[in-house]
Amino acid sequence: MEQEFFDSLEKGPIVGIFGDTIFPNRSLGEGIREKAKVIMEMKFLLSKIQPKKVYVIPHKGVNLTVLTILQCLNIPYTIVNPYKGYFNSVAPKDKIKVLLGMENSSAIVTMGNPPKHVKDSVKALSETEDFIIDRSDLIITITSAKPSPLQKKLNSKLPDTGKHILFIKY
Repeated sequence: MEQEFFDSLEKGPIVGIFGDTIFPNRSLGEGIREKAKVIMEMKFLLSKIQPKKVYVIPHKGVNLTVLTILQCLNIPYTIVNPYKGYFNSVAPKDKIKVLLGMENSSAIVTMGNPPKHVKDSVKALSETEDFIIDRSDLIITITSAKPSPLQKKLNSKLPDTGKHILFIKY
C-alpha cells in the first residue's frame, strides 16, 4: 500500500468498514486461502492505521470476520444495527459471532423500527450506511471480484462522500 495514503490520514482515524456478505465466494472458486489472505491483510492494515474507533454493520460474511479481527487487535468498535429485529434472520452458525461481537462492542446503535416492506429494509440499510459514512474519516470496503448489487451500489456512492476510501478486492 502507498505510504502517501497512510501519511494523509489523521492519527487514529474513525473507520467505517463495509464488506461482501459472501466470504469467501465459493461460486468464484474462492476458498480458505483467499479468506486467510484477506484476514492477514486486514490485520496488517488495521494495525498500521490504528483506528480510534470502527463502525460496522455485522452482516454475514466479511463484516462478521472483521468483528473477530477487531476483538483480537483490541480496537474499539460500534455495531450499527439498521433496525430492531435486524439480527433475527441471522443464520444459527453466525448468531454466536453476532452475540460475541455485540458483547465486546463499545456501543450498539439501532437506527430504526422494523420495516414493513422489503423496500423499506433496503432504505434502512442505505440510511445505516450513510450514518457510518458521515461519522468516519476513512471508509474501507472489502469485496470479491463479483460484489452483490447492494455492495456495488454502496461502492458507487463512496467516491462522492469526500472521505478517504480504501477499496480492497480479494
